Amino acid sequence: MLNPKDGIICLAGALFLLAFSGAMYYTADLGVSTYDAIALIMADRKIGKFKYCRIAIDLTCLIAGILTGGEIGIATVIIALTVGPLIQYFRTNLAEPFLEGRKIPAFLS
Repeated sequence: MLNPKDGIICLAGALFLLAFSGAMYYTADLGVSTYDAIALIMADRKIGKFKYCRIAIDLTCLIAGILTGGEIGIATVIIALTVGPLIQYFRTNLAEPFLEGRKIPAFLS
């Protein structure tokens, strides 16, 4: 079993990789899964910003899991609340400038 410090480090690393890779994949426009497409479609239709739509979808799935007898942990809640804003941040500040050939901010390169 991991000690709490190692668990936090693993969670932070996983969250970073999940958000960064999601941002790069969405921006490359190679297609997305149905689950990911819901938040993107909601944002395209101006229902809300992507980050808020993604949080809403993640929380909806989390609640559905609870209602069907699933167990959740604190990491699941943290990821549901933070992955949307982080994907949006990486898309805006790294993936889109990279794809368009714009200069990437120095603190990200």
